[in-house]
Amino acid sequence: MIEHILKNYVNGAFIDTEQYFDNINPVDGSIISHVSEADEALVARAVAVARQSLQGEWGEMPVSQRCKLLHEIADKIEERFEDFVEAEIADTGKSYFQARTIDISRAAPNFRTFTGESATTLWDVWQNGQLCNPVREIIGDSDIEAAYQVQEINTQKHLQKGHRLVGRKIGLTAKTVQKQLGVEQPDYGMLFSDMDVPDGDFIDYSKLHQPKVEAEIAFMLNQDMDDDRLTIADMIGAIDYAVVALEIVGSRIADWNIKITDTIADNASSAMFVLGQSPRKLSDIDLRLCGMVMEKQGEPVSVGAGAACMGSPLNAALWLAKTMAKTGYPLRKNDIILSGALGPMCVASAGDIFEARIEGLGSVRTCFE
Repeated sequence: MIEHILKNYVNGAFIDTEQYFDNINPVDGSIISHVSEADEALVARAVAVARQSLQGEWGEMPVSQRCKLLHEIADKIEERFEDFVEAEIADTGKSYFQARTIDISRAAPNFRTFTGESATTLWDVWQNGQLCNPVREIIGDSDIEAAYQVQEINTQKHLQKGHRLVGRKIGLTAKTVQKQLGVEQPDYGMLFSDMDVPDGDFIDYSKLHQPKVEAEIAFMLNQDMDDDRLTIADMIGAIDYAVVALEIVGSRIADWNIKITDTIADNASSAMFVLGQSPRKLSDIDLRLCGMVMEKQGEPVSVGAGAACMGSPLNAALWLAKTMAKTGYPLRKNDIILSGALGPMCVASAGDIFEARIEGLGSVRTCFE
């Protein structure tokens, strides 16, 4: 005898259509519960009730406030996680494992992500240049998963516009910056084909968002890296060559008022990148000890060394490769890796000329107009 019958819930009432389908336990094939099927009329009724609700207090509420309430619900789910697991078990008859790891574990992220407002807000800035408030006001300041889900929404929008994914960037590689944002690991963002600027070329300053410049080492891969059990030896073997690079970072958040979820959602505060044109094999470079100097208008504004980037840019690249292999976006042959800053970033203004030199890799240059 099946003890659990799941009914449809519409406008405050449980409705049993007396026609069911079985909810099967995928582990042993047993029937967990009967689920009442919803016919076309019942679905239409539910839709009508939902539309009616939008004409009342909820519909009149600003989108930002609705999103805030949804995220408060998500917070409550996380605060009383085990209570919700027990309720799910009592309601559906599912096992503790299923209720905890499948159903309730997804509830809070779903409430945060389904709002979609954070992604839309950031995307609008990309399109019209009007800077926005911190998106942590919507997704919170500690929900890393929600922030990456926002990033993913806009990644898909970039791809739909015809931009090609050409690599990844690593951010927050300096311990001091991690401490400032309250995290203990780097973050990552996507590199698209329209972000690439030829060495020595001009960059239209009007298309940027509060730009800053940092000098890095970029790696180009000679193979796919779709295994998250990678080692440093795997990383060395997968790098075809390295070049000096300039990364132009930018923030769609007004006044760079960011926390960790803001920068992750904002594609790790990415903007553009410039690659040097003197590729070198790893055997020709001391990645840990190579010195870097970046100049603006011919004057040094940033100095550093490879060791400033997680001890070595190779360590940062390995972290990225392993992380991306777990996310469903593994690094591929010919991908570019911007491995992280070797020294402090510098604010850029229209008319500025930046040039970076890294020992063993040569120089790279760009101009803002």
